[in-house]
Amino acid sequence: MAWFNLFKKKQPPEVEEKQIISFKDLKQNLKDKEEKQINNTKSLKNQVNKAILEFTEKLKSDIITLRQINLNKKRENEKLKSVVLENLNFYVQSLEKLIENLLFLKSEEKDYLANLNNVLNTFTKNSRNYFEKATILIGDELGHTQSTIKAFINNYQKMF
Repeated sequence: MAWFNLFKKKQPPEVEEKQIISFKDLKQNLKDKEEKQINNTKSLKNQVNKAILEFTEKLKSDIITLRQINLNKKRENEKLKSVVLENLNFYVQSLEKLIENLLFLKSEEKDYLANLNNVLNTFTKNSRNYFEKATILIGDELGHTQSTIKAFINNYQKMF
């Protein structure tokens, strides 16, 4: 059956309708398109700002949960516990720095979205080792925090 598909005519991609604009209306048309683009950008920045505020609130509650973790009841080597707690503290510090950097971003900046992307990439790169070492004994709480971060990043990517 696949052989028959070779003989079918391929559909050309859809092309946008061409618009004929007189030279007099060109300036106004460009202004309208520029305004539309500015409004779309403002709308996107507002959505991102709302998402950042919700995300930081969730992270703050997760940080409180992570700070309350106690490994005294676990029957593991004390050296392993201390390594896990140390990396947990570094991971929490990374989360706090992420919150600080996200709230520090100003939506009026020209490179706002690029800076936001840079902040997220820096956090991911810098906190990966701390997260992995802390998950040796602490999985559920860190997994919840990680799912919160992934949900925000997925939401952020869907906005574009």
